Amino acid sequence: MIIGKEGQQPFVITDPMVSRKHCKLTKIDTNTFEIEDLDSRNGTFVNGISIVKCKVTKADKIMLGPNFPLSIDECFPQTNGSKNSPPTPPESHFPDHLRHVYTCYQKADSQLKTKLNMLGYVRALPTLISGIITKLATTEKSDLLSWGLTIGVAAIAFFISYKVAKKICEQTNDQIIKNKNNLQINYIDGNCKKFIGDKPPESFEMVGCKCPHCKKIIK
Repeated sequence: MIIGKEGQQPFVITDPMVSRKHCKLTKIDTNTFEIEDLDSRNGTFVNGISIVKCKVTKADKIMLGPNFPLSIDECFPQTNGSKNSPPTPPESHFPDHLRHVYTCYQKADSQLKTKLNMLGYVRALPTLISGIITKLATTEKSDLLSWGLTIGVAAIAFFISYKVAKKICEQTNDQIIKNKNNLQINYIDGNCKKFIGDKPPESFEMVGCKCPHCKKIIK
């Protein structure tokens, strides 16, 4: 079982000192487990000692980073029961209305960022104009008039395109921020009325659809 802020454990971890995939916990038998640190930023500790991989029991004190105590019983809630008892699956139905909110947010965010990337040529316009002016400076005098007309028309066209594209970029950035704000307003748990984060519904289903704030099933 991968443990972390994006792990497979049946509870949510929000501690900023815990990595997204902090460590791996493997059951060997009823009271023996193996824990392995997954190159976490703040380390995994067993009884106060930093470890890479070792065997542990439920009596050992396990810490993820400096602040988060890890309970084996909470990771394997069926550990104390019969080996033949089937584990009780966590509630995994994410509310449909919140799923719709996130789907709309994700679709709009993708479209806006694609639009923004397509306008990236705006950054190349000054370099392009500079190249044309350099070419003009080295042109024979007999061709100077034709080059002058060409550079004049090009400069006007580029200036208009630059201004329009820059305006669209600013508007698109504003729309991205507005879309994010709408997610924060509507992507909230019905229990505690708090924003549950920008994770997709699938991430919550992996941990039993529990709210990261009140720890209740999201509704």
